[in-house]
Amino acid sequence: MLRFSAPVQQRIAQADHLNVTFGGGEANKATSLAQFGLSSCFVTKLPENPLGQSSLSHLRRYCVNKK
Repeated sequence: MLRFSAPVQQRIAQADHLNVTFGGGEANKATSLAQFGLSSCFVTKLPENPLGQSSLSHLRRYCVNKK
């Protein structure tokens, strides 16, 4: 659900910082369904830390529930 990417024209091994985005096939599908007005939830296990909270906040921003 978390994607790390290097800045343009760099490989991850060369980068001194990474861009982080939330996504992934399952999360993308759940957010798309929610945007069409359908009830949508995402079943996963998230860590109990700021990274897990950020992931959950991202899903909730698109009206996706976590189970």
